[in-house]
Amino acid sequence: MSDQDALEAIIAMVPTIEVSKLVFVSSTVWFLWDWVISIDAEIELFWGKKLNTGSVLYFSNRFLSVVTLLFV
Repeated sequence: MSDQDALEAIIAMVPTIEVSKLVFVSSTVWFLWDWVISIDAEIELFWGKKLNTGSVLYFSNRFLSVVTLLFV
């Protein structure tokens, strides 16, 4: 593969990379917005209460989604 071919391949990937960045930013903003608008209900319904199966599932879903969003 010549340098010209490599350069053309990189240039061809630029739109895909840009779309990927935009999807990441929009999904992060959407996730944070959901968290902001539902934090009061979360505090009222789950924080400070005794842990049960439902609350464990809720918290694992809530915080594993953060880990997935940031590290995958």
